[in-house]
Amino acid sequence: MPYWGMALALGPNINSAMEKEDEHRAIEMVQKAQRLADRATPGEQAYIDALATRYLGRKRVKRKGLDEAYAKAMRAVAQRFPEDADAATLFAEALMDLRPWDLWKQDGRPQPGTDEIVTTLESVLARNPDHPGACHYYIHAVEASSQPERALLCAERLPGLMPGAGHLVHMPAHIYMRVGKYHEATERNQQAAQIDQQYLAGRHQADEYADGYYTHNLHFLWASLAMEGRNVEAMKAARDLTATITAEESRKDRWKELYLPTPIFSMIRFGRWEELLKEPVPPKGLRLMEGMWRLGRGLALVATGRLPGAEGEHVVLAGLTKQIHRDRTAEDKTERTLLKIAERVLAGELAARRQRYDDAIRLFEDAIKMEEALPSSEPPLWPLSVRHYLGTVLLLAGRPSEAEAVYHADLLRHPDNGWALIGLIQSLKAQHKTHQAAEAEDRFTKAWARADFMPAASRM
Repeated sequence: MPYWGMALALGPNINSAMEKEDEHRAIEMVQKAQRLADRATPGEQAYIDALATRYLGRKRVKRKGLDEAYAKAMRAVAQRFPEDADAATLFAEALMDLRPWDLWKQDGRPQPGTDEIVTTLESVLARNPDHPGACHYYIHAVEASSQPERALLCAERLPGLMPGAGHLVHMPAHIYMRVGKYHEATERNQQAAQIDQQYLAGRHQADEYADGYYTHNLHFLWASLAMEGRNVEAMKAARDLTATITAEESRKDRWKELYLPTPIFSMIRFGRWEELLKEPVPPKGLRLMEGMWRLGRGLALVATGRLPGAEGEHVVLAGLTKQIHRDRTAEDKTERTLLKIAERVLAGELAARRQRYDDAIRLFEDAIKMEEALPSSEPPLWPLSVRHYLGTVLLLAGRPSEAEAVYHADLLRHPDNGWALIGLIQSLKAQHKTHQAAEAEDRFTKAWARADFMPAASRM
């Protein structure tokens, strides 16, 4: 079974496609497991035979077809051994690998196969609520749904089930962020980062866990701190994150570049304008990072009344969005969308500053459409909700009832976030809805209990 386990680990998962160089090793491991299978139990033999379909299928069958064959084989194993919670959990995970991070549509309806994943995991948890694998996958299975609170019990249990595994200690944050428990998300990520640091220190070297999971925990920590209004700690988390990533690494792995603008986003979020203007020029060859740097400078110049300089930054930013002519890869598509959102936000702020509110509203509404079309991710790929900008401009334009609707929509996506609540309070007061405003103020007080920053509006 150790050979089976190694072969399983070499395969794809929802966070990583299978590397070509791992295929030969996986085949070798599963063949060794097959040769020793006569010593295994019937259930273990079934696991080995099922995994063999993932690696030893017909030569011309592509990876997707092999993964589908493995999921089909694991369904048969789970049906053959209905009391085996591990078999059902592995089956659910095999189904998840067929649609990584794409289990739910934008309107909250399940994608094909999602219902089977959810019901399979719920059947395991009904029998064994302390099953760490089922809890882990269940959190991922429902976090992007319209009812993420279904996994709160797993979120509460999972850290205690495997307290030495940093990733699993972090996992509850995926649910806590979706239900508005930002402080709990912060605590889980702080604890996970400490566990990761101990693990990495013990190995005396970085590895792919550090590249993928430790950085993810730091990024998540920044996101939850920002939602709590903890300016100083959020900035530190952002700097800690980018200290783990070099420019050269980001050029080779473009997904890593997504982390690099985090300090820029933190300075924008908390209105650290003069600090932003002192931020050095990014290294060459990092188009997304340069775009967000231009965004940050442009917003800082708008906020401090230096509009000609902001216009110059907008021209450069708009030019960067045109450099990606085709969406040849997922990275191209994501980078292009993020740059276009940034361009619209800066253009919208320039228009708002000149009191061209209709233009600003149109630009922000366009940006929201793009923001909502981004792939599902937690934290969001675009971390500065554009609704916070739209709501502020609607208030400036004397349209508080529309602003109220915008803030309610944001609170549906990010429950009890203080940034939207401050805007909601302002929009309600502008309509003389005194009782509702008082209720929103109570919610804001709770949301901002640990904040070191008081915003004047939903965006700075």
